[in-house]
Amino acid sequence: MKSKKGFGLFLSMVVFIFLVGNGVAREPYPVGGSGGKKKEGPAITAKGTIKHLGGQFYLVSPENNDSFLIMEPDAKLLGDLAKSGRTVTIQGRLPIGADALFIDKIDGKPYPARSGTPYPVEKGAPNK
Repeated sequence: MKSKKGFGLFLSMVVFIFLVGNGVAREPYPVGGSGGKKKEGPAITAKGTIKHLGGQFYLVSPENNDSFLIMEPDAKLLGDLAKSGRTVTIQGRLPIGADALFIDKIDGKPYPARSGTPYPVEKGAPNK
């Protein structure tokens, strides 16, 4: 009888340590925003226009023959760029297996949603 209790206690401790140890070993997921870390995935530079459809912002790039959903959108900046219709050059990262784009820079200037710095938008600026 003692050996069954001991074995049961031992087995339950092993399962407990496995479950707790597995959770501790993992890095926690960031809560909201990027947490200041760069997103994994290949870097991309794309030229295109910003479109606002269905509450989401997209980069439509005829050069790459593709469109990308913009993650962490700065609604004011992207809204102004979408209204102007001008062509922008965006540097960012594409997570592997997704058509989502995390922007690092627009026209060589840091993206405010990622860097916290303001981005001056020129009203009525012509396309380059």
